[in-house]
Amino acid sequence: MLTVTKLARRCGVSRTALLYYESIGLMPRPQRSGGNYRCYGEADLRRLLQIRAYREAGLKIDDIRAILKNESGSAGNRRGRSSEAAAARARRRDRNLARTPAGDPQTSRA
Repeated sequence: MLTVTKLARRCGVSRTALLYYESIGLMPRPQRSGGNYRCYGEADLRRLLQIRAYREAGLKIDDIRAILKNESGSAGNRRGRSSEAAAARARRRDRNLARTPAGDPQTSRA
């Protein structure tokens, strides 16, 4: 079991972001320990990593909520979500490239 701080660190998000995702329903309410600490498991770890990937791909909270809501756990759906996330990353990259001035060293990197 992971505490809120340990889960946040493992996923590369802030503790505040994790608690925010919980408060708006992106993350389920975790079990509590005898001392009333939040206790997260592997499913929570996977879900937070998924949320982080969607955020990095440029998806908005409402879009992430819709994707997570439509999950059924089938392999076909997982492939579909991966495709959605990849498409969102590509759109974000294209937007960033369009904003980068010509001759900028960023555009010449491989």
